[in-house]
Amino acid sequence: MIGIQGKTEFGNINSSNPVAAFPGVTAVFKLKNTDTLTGRLGYTLAPTALAYVKGGAAWSNSYAAASTAFGLGETANFSMTGYTVGGGLEWMFAPGWSVFGEYNYLDFGTKNVNFPSTGLVPGFGPAGALADTNAIKLTAQEVIVGVNYKFNSGSPVVLKY
Repeated sequence: MIGIQGKTEFGNINSSNPVAAFPGVTAVFKLKNTDTLTGRLGYTLAPTALAYVKGGAAWSNSYAAASTAFGLGETANFSMTGYTVGGGLEWMFAPGWSVFGEYNYLDFGTKNVNFPSTGLVPGFGPAGALADTNAIKLTAQEVIVGVNYKFNSGSPVVLKY
């Protein structure tokens, strides 16, 4: 079986950690959403079971900031492009219905991101001034489980007039 799949995920993955070199500063990161376009190659294990591998392009939208007790010192919104690879199993449990489990690895590489100052925290500069440039490396892993319904899976549609 050969196919193409497009997927968009809306949701946030949030993280934060103290910046060791600058006491009192916390790095904040948010992966806002990801999009993928993949090719899928499958092998029928049994009449109702399919194993598949997939790979293709991936895109992300992210947000990062430096936070202090006085507020946000610098922020950046940015997009990254990369690739995804994965695989899964799908089982048809009734005509038109299937369940699946899938693992995907997404790698967006490393990107130099400019962080303009918010102007709210002393030491980061005036609002809009370049406060910092950081190399952001982004990878993600996901496990997905789901249910599919395939319309008209039993027979072709016949139009009658």
